[in-house]
Amino acid sequence: MQRRILAAGTVVMAVAILYLLAGAIPQDHGRQTAIFESPAFLAMAAAGGILLLAACFRRRPFPGQIAFMLTHAGLAILMAGAAIDWLDGQRIDGIRLPVGMGHAVGNLRDSDGQTVDLGFTLEVTDFSVAYYDPVYSLFRPDPDAPDGRTFVQKVDPRVPATLRQIPGGGVAVEDLKAQDGWVRELSFGDGWILEKQPEVPRWYEASIRTAIDGVERFEGLAVNHPVVAKGWQVLLVSYGGEPMSYVELAFKRSPGRRLVVGGIWSTLVGVSLLCWIPSGPRRNGHAEP
Repeated sequence: MQRRILAAGTVVMAVAILYLLAGAIPQDHGRQTAIFESPAFLAMAAAGGILLLAACFRRRPFPGQIAFMLTHAGLAILMAGAAIDWLDGQRIDGIRLPVGMGHAVGNLRDSDGQTVDLGFTLEVTDFSVAYYDPVYSLFRPDPDAPDGRTFVQKVDPRVPATLRQIPGGGVAVEDLKAQDGWVRELSFGDGWILEKQPEVPRWYEASIRTAIDGVERFEGLAVNHPVVAKGWQVLLVSYGGEPMSYVELAFKRSPGRRLVVGGIWSTLVGVSLLCWIPSGPRRNGHAEP
């Protein structure tokens, strides 16, 4: 029986790899992912989870089998959590909220136009952003160019060598700084110009206020650091406007997330133990499978 389960599992894994390869081949508008919603793939995934659990229950009870059971049960739990997310999970993207205008939301519209009740209200009270040091472009006058100048090179204030290469003896970093930050443009020597390029954000964070059942909370929301409320993950995606008048958020509900995380940890622990614990009872100094 154990060999039959192993053989069936091998076939299911081989077919799963073929499905994954087919789903990884790029097609127009991402249509290749439709294969993962086919009944055949779903049936195969369900069969794989059942076989993983069957392999655990068919093993002889022995302390050395703990690693094997943790690994296979972890994979099955992970797949179950992913299935729950696929069946009942939800994500709403592209939600733009103004900053500091007292605008609170508690209902959203999903991609199908249906109204979704979050179970709480959210308001963006503040926003801050920090930038990397800017890079400048050096231009020289050129009467034959459409705009009367020609690009020469990039100038990075963090690289002193690029500052020294500027004609006329170079430019000091202090010349590019003003009281309110970096100067936007610097002219010198016969029409040569240093022009600041758009700054690249290094980090940004929004301050939000949530109200859940009459209880208010003030929290910070940053990229890769979501806020969780009523089972929803609130993610900071982007910002825009001048000066930073709105933020773009995404709302994600993952009912199977805890199972996925638990399955990952179980698999990691099981695989680690497999490297150190024999997989079966020992006879004559050798581990028996």
